Amino acid sequence: MGAWGHGIFEDDTSCDALCELAECSDIKAEIERMTEELFDCSDDYIEYDTAQYALAAAAAAYFIADGTDSSFFGEYPPDEMQTIKERFEGTDLTDIIGRCASAVRLILGENSELRELWEENDELYEDWKGNLTGLAAALDSVS
Repeated sequence: MGAWGHGIFEDDTSCDALCELAECSDIKAEIERMTEELFDCSDDYIEYDTAQYALAAAAAAYFIADGTDSSFFGEYPPDEMQTIKERFEGTDLTDIIGRCASAVRLILGENSELRELWEENDELYEDWKGNLTGLAAALDSVS
């Protein structure tokens, strides 16, 4: 796991996903694709990369739809997030915000490799979990 902190974007894989989102031409379709991959495997086992991509997509959806709280992104929110906000501001994501919140909650569930890895970190697990819980609640508040 290439993480340097417990924020959503303090991880190499989620930053890779964020770059893909910043460069895409249809943000809604890309967010749907990244979260749908998570739902496709949620009955079995959610792999680390799949979870990180879905988290990045959910965070981007929240930031486009509301963008008032970036505290769960990490100590230094990535510049790509502002790029995404500027490029796709006004995009109607209301019909996928709820699924994004559900995706975040699935990552906190029993079938999640990412949760398992973070659970091993006695010092930061609760902070990481709080970030995801905060993101899910923020998504709920805009849906």
